[in-house]
Parts: sequence; structure tokens; C-alpha cells
Amino acid sequence: GVNATHTDVAAVAGTGAVTGLPVSDSDPWNAKTDPEPGVDIEKWSTVDGATAGDYDNAPKTLAAASSESISFTVTNNGPEAPAHITVTDATTAGSGDLTGVTCDFSPLGGPSTGTTWAGPLAVYASFTCTGTLPALGEDATHTDTATVTATGAVTGDPVTDEDDWNGKTDPVPAIDIE
Repeated sequence: GVNATHTDVAAVAGTGAVTGLPVSDSDPWNAKTDPEPGVDIEKWSTVDGATAGDYDNAPKTLAAASSESISFTVTNNGPEAPAHITVTDATTAGSGDLTGVTCDFSPLGGPSTGTTWAGPLAVYASFTCTGTLPALGEDATHTDTATVTATGAVTGDPVTDEDDWNGKTDPVPAIDIE
């Protein structure tokens, strides 16, 4: 497993062929695995909260003329503190790009704005990022993916996670008479 230790002891016992005296010896062996860094990013509609606003699959229906505030929470969920943390966001389908994406690392001793931080992000610690999805207009869809990348502060192992957020607007009803 990850960040595990193991000790075993090899032992031998016998009786001397000439003297008939008992003889024995033992030797311990120890091993450990390095911790693996871990990081999790969860993206959510700010107004709806982290649980209700998690539109990973089904899209949130948005007002065509209104922008939407989006938040992301990044958490160290591994036994090692990741460092060199970068948060990005990219539109992967539909229209609109998040604007003003920034993270607040200040509760952890980092900068209060930006999308990169030298870290390290302590085990179970988290920080929040925000951005704004501009108004999409009528009958539009939007999917974007937030990504966090980092490097284990001890192992140097790369670690990454991503999370989608989906939105849509309804078409304007129309009627025509000839």
C-alpha cells in the first residue's frame, strides 16, 4: 500500500550434529513505501453551494441574460503535501469561458489571488477558487473543466485532478401565424 511499513523476522533453529546443543539465529528486515501525493478539485455553482451546485453531469438551467459565479474547492486528500500547485479552467463544450479565475491561498500562508502557489498544501487542507461564467444568451450550452496539478513535496510525483461543470439556457418560445 501507499505510505505503509513492513517488518518481518527470519529465524532459524537447529541442533548441533556433534555437540547436540541447540543453536538459533534471527534477522529482522524492514521496508516502507513512499507516500503518494493526492489532490481533489470540486467545482460548484456558488449560489447553490458545494453540494447542490455540483453540476458534473446534468446541466444547471441558467437565465440567458445573467452571469453565474462558479467556485472550486481544492483539497489535499493524500498523505503527502503537494507543492507547485496550478489551477486552470477550460471550456470544453458550448459557449462562454470563465473569466476572472483566481484562488485564495492566504489562509494557508500563500497569496490571496492567483492560480499558482509554491505550497506545500498540508494534508487535508483546502483552498477555494472563483470565476464568473458570463451570460450565455438564449438556447446555449456550456461545459468547462477545472484542473489542478501539483508535485509531491517529498516524492516529486506528479498529481492531478479535474472536475466538470455544466450549464444551459432555455430557448425562447416562439409562435408564428401566417
